[in-house]
Amino acid sequence: MPAAFHTFPCLSDNIGVLIHDPATGATASVDVPEAEAVERALRETGWSLTHIIVTHRHADHVQGIPALKQKTGARLVAPKKAAKHVPGADELVAEGDQVKVGGLSASVLDTPGHCADHISYWFQADNALFAGDTIFTLGCGRVSEATPAVLWASLQRIAALPDQTLIWSGHEYTLSNAKFALSVDGGNAPVYQWLVNGLPAGEDSAGLTLVPAADLVVRCVMTSDAVCVQNPVVSSNTLTLPAVPVPVQSVGIDASATTICSDSLVLFDADPVNGGTSPAFQWMVNGVDVAQGATYRTAGLSDGDVVVAVDGEAASSPAVLNAIIGRHRVGDVVRLEVRQKGVVQSAVSIGLRGLPNYRLEAFESVGLPITYPIRAFRGRWLSSQIAQ
Repeated sequence: MPAAFHTFPCLSDNIGVLIHDPATGATASVDVPEAEAVERALRETGWSLTHIIVTHRHADHVQGIPALKQKTGARLVAPKKAAKHVPGADELVAEGDQVKVGGLSASVLDTPGHCADHISYWFQADNALFAGDTIFTLGCGRVSEATPAVLWASLQRIAALPDQTLIWSGHEYTLSNAKFALSVDGGNAPVYQWLVNGLPAGEDSAGLTLVPAADLVVRCVMTSDAVCVQNPVVSSNTLTLPAVPVPVQSVGIDASATTICSDSLVLFDADPVNGGTSPAFQWMVNGVDVAQGATYRTAGLSDGDVVVAVDGEAASSPAVLNAIIGRHRVGDVVRLEVRQKGVVQSAVSIGLRGLPNYRLEAFESVGLPITYPIRAFRGRWLSSQIAQ
């Protein structure tokens, strides 16, 4: 039965990993950068720790061992050259030794360079190598206690393993390693040719922006300028992009009131639909530009004035609709009724209806009826309002 692996982060950039044998239930932790992180991973998987296998003596790989070993009683396997730095080891190993984790078996490889005691564990049956700090994605470990030639020999040994070998490293340094690689090898300048439906659509750029009105088939051809590259011209995978509906652009406006007295302040708010990230509004009164911005305030309107908001990003020539009460829509027009102060005179009249309980109704010349109840009693009106 093949081994199972569980990878998880530790400390700021360490990579923790559990190796599990489903047949026996045995589980090993490769190094212990942080005891709490390993315990959390064990809870997540439901596995029980039986082994700890150490790649090298540096503190960020062994500092969690005492606490974890005390809690679990796991068997501690460490490099023979690091014996005095990893106290309490149950087994010390070196080049050529075999390490058992349940029914799983790993060969010990000496891989010095990062430090003199560094070893790696190769689980050949599972095509898995646990290389500690010898090799990383796009990089290798810092050289100490040796020469670059020593580390290079270790890297060459790893490179000689079968192509299907999966490598677990001790740290996640991919981004920083990529930045460093670009800083020392700036001559790599591939040329890109984009093809859309088989036709050239853009070149010399690693990116292409499309808003397809119809279905598109896109691929990219790259020409490398790397020295001695086996295939300088390569083609990417093909993507099929479905058509993207063109959004309907519009702008509506709200008015704080549509019937006002002269010299009254009115507030207009623009309401864009598909207006982009930062639409620019132009306000017009009777076709004349008067202001810009998402709102417009004015107290200088006259009866019959027409107010329009144009979203310069969303609609270049918005449709003009008749005014409606409430929220307005595409390219809305608000037509205001402006009444001059002092022109409209207030007046009131009364009428009488109904017996035996009479009811007087007062009507204001502008507004709704206001009613006052009265009663007849022995020929006299009983209403203080009417008496006045």
